Amino acid sequence: MTPGNKHSLNEMPSDRELAFLVEGRTPVIRQLYLCTHSFVLETLPDIVFSVNTKDGMIGYAARQY
Repeated sequence: MTPGNKHSLNEMPSDRELAFLVEGRTPVIRQLYLCTHSFVLETLPDIVFSVNTKDGMIGYAARQY
């Protein structure tokens, strides 16, 4: 991937930022996306996540030190 093609990542965005990233999707998809994300955070409260700002995909992972 060339530097010009990299997608920007937003690490640990707020609920408001997530809602903004998916505002162009249908209401059902937006609700499913946000509810699924909330479920992941409730289940794994210390999980680190980042969102691809171009396509809205969320990646979840534990930090590596």
